[in-house]
Parts: sequence; C-alpha cells; structure tokens
Amino acid sequence: MGLILSQSALVGLAIGIFDKDIWLNHDDPMVNGFTYAMAAFFVQGIAYYFFKMFFEQNMQERVRIQQAERQRQSRYRSLQTNFDN
Repeated sequence: MGLILSQSALVGLAIGIFDKDIWLNHDDPMVNGFTYAMAAFFVQGIAYYFFKMFFEQNMQERVRIQQAERQRQSRYRSLQTNFDN
C-alpha cells in the first residue's frame, strides 16, 4: 500500500507541476501526454527498483531463516528419535 500511495503522490505532483506550467509545457497535447507518460513510467520503474532492493531482499532473508530453522528442528527430532530408540 505504501508503494501505491507514493506512486499516486508522485503522479499528483507531476500533474500539479504541469498545471502550474513549470516544466515541459508544449502546445501539442500529444507531446505533453507522451512526456508525462514517460515520467510516470520512470516513477514506477524507480518504485519497482526500490521494492526489489529493500522489501524483496528482506522477504527472501526471512524465508532462508525459516528454512534453516525447519532443518534444525528436523535434525533435532531425528536425533531425539535415534536417542529414544
């Protein structure tokens, strides 16, 4: 949800900049539309990169830790069973 919120805020910022005629305001609406479409693509690309860099790495680390914990518990149970026998 944070990713969607930040993208929406940045797209809103781009619309505000366009509305105030601050940046790249041409007479041709096709040029304006294409320019801001590319800007939106850039914003989404950067947001995707940050998601991959920060959040996905953290999720993969958690999975790795959980797998190691499961393997440790399995070995412990196996040792306990062998000891009981």
